[in-house]
Amino acid sequence: MRKLMIPILAGLVCLVAPAMAATPEQSAPPTITGQELADALGQWDGYDFQDAGDTWPGALRSGPSDESDPPDAYGADGTILILAPLDSPAHPVVTVRLAAASTPGIWDHYQRIMDELGMTETEQGAAYGALGQVLGLAYHTASPEEQTHVAAVDTAGYHLLWQTTTSGFEPIDAELPTPAFLMPAGGVTMELVPLDETSVVVPMPEPTATPTPVATPRRTPRPTPRPTPRPTPRPSLVPQAPPPADFVCNGVSTAITDPLSKGWSVKRVDWANKGSYDRLMITLDQSGAGGDGTQAIVHVLPVSDVQSQLNVSAPKDGDKAVAIGLFQDVKLGWSLDRALTTPAMRWITMEQDNNGFPWIVLGVDDDACYSLQVPAWTATPAKSKPTIQVTLDIKH
Repeated sequence: MRKLMIPILAGLVCLVAPAMAATPEQSAPPTITGQELADALGQWDGYDFQDAGDTWPGALRSGPSDESDPPDAYGADGTILILAPLDSPAHPVVTVRLAAASTPGIWDHYQRIMDELGMTETEQGAAYGALGQVLGLAYHTASPEEQTHVAAVDTAGYHLLWQTTTSGFEPIDAELPTPAFLMPAGGVTMELVPLDETSVVVPMPEPTATPTPVATPRRTPRPTPRPTPRPTPRPSLVPQAPPPADFVCNGVSTAITDPLSKGWSVKRVDWANKGSYDRLMITLDQSGAGGDGTQAIVHVLPVSDVQSQLNVSAPKDGDKAVAIGLFQDVKLGWSLDRALTTPAMRWITMEQDNNGFPWIVLGVDDDACYSLQVPAWTATPAKSKPTIQVTLDIKH
């Protein structure tokens, strides 16, 4: 059995500590521009910002080092972009290959950028906690298929977004013994998005109005009170749906109803290539009283009919649309509109229709065979759970 390499770092141990019950201290709205951030970082050794117009018009780039491969899609041993316009609030993006993520220089990047942007220690602690979440999922779910995980923290001036993407494992030296642990091939991205802008690299998950602080991995010059830890649910602990038993391939709609009629909110969305099919996982948290009859329903229709029939944005790629609607007591406070790199799912959009009901719409190939599962709603007897997953599989 293969085991995955998990970095043993003091900083990472702090990241996976239980969340603390505390009221976060808020930072001031951002005043530093992109050019000012580049100038401030340039005063430190190891930062040399150059024009990145070859790939990001108007942006500045620093890194990776001379020992790394600059075209590395995962940022090699650390790449910082400061996106245009440079006279507006700073919009930095930091990418690094997972194999290099444990180097001290990467943590310097994160820390100095958050310091320059005026994030408080509480906000930084919450940011590192979200990083620990996506790193843990990246190592736990790594497989030959592509896996993507996203987490976010809101501050007074920024949406701080983390994303990990893995696909297979790093190569090993054939002349050496096979290691007990395999390093996932992939990377981690941090994007800090000013509140009045939209993300460019990482999809925008649900904003968190009051970020949950965790123990911060940086030293503080003054003592801090020891908080009382409390357990928090981890996305990886939500039971996963089994592989689909069969697929619906004739365009017929499918619906699954919540037998307990609870209220829910869309917490996160994940996707993965599972070999013979792509999987979309929609995580719902219990929210509100419910009572109006909650259900998940799937429709298959031409992409060109999505706007007129569902009153939501259509995917920008794909021959057919597989749309999953969440009625009646499901809340949605964020949106998605981005390309996907999985074999069957080409594009994803997520927003509310004119009645306030959430729709997640996938642009897929013409052969739109799907399978819908909600194990928590079809279990016998039904049990009330605080967090569940709605799973939609698309056949390759």
